[in-house]
Amino acid sequence: MATFQSRLREAMDEKGISQAELARRTGITRTSISKYLKGTFKAKQQYLSALAKVLNVDEAWLMGLDVDKKRSYRPGDDPLPNQTVVRDRQTVYQDYKDRQTVDQSVDEAVDKMLEEMRSYRGLEISNAQRESIKTILKAYVKEKQDK
Repeated sequence: MATFQSRLREAMDEKGISQAELARRTGITRTSISKYLKGTFKAKQQYLSALAKVLNVDEAWLMGLDVDKKRSYRPGDDPLPNQTVVRDRQTVYQDYKDRQTVDQSVDEAVDKMLEEMRSYRGLEISNAQRESIKTILKAYVKEKQDK
């Protein structure tokens, strides 16, 4: 699975954006962005959202999940500068279909990740605990996507 660090670098390279420019456009310090790129630490949710908006990538993709990279317009999102949002019936329907695909991809990624998880802090994880973790993670991701 790809890392936040590698995905952030990839998105910045594709967008042709420097650390300084990304810092300016997101309000995140350049030092923090440098630490993200070095893998010293990962962005908090509020900063992850800002990074994804500026880089025009999906937050789940940026976190390393195997989902479509392209960020789809979400209710409540402000369009990026110089970007016009036109919503017709076909676009709304396609967004709905894409969202179903993303939801399915997130579910599959969470399932795969937890299937490989056998212990936590040296203690074995039971199947019931693994299913509980899956349910919680899926609900968390769905809640974040709905915002």
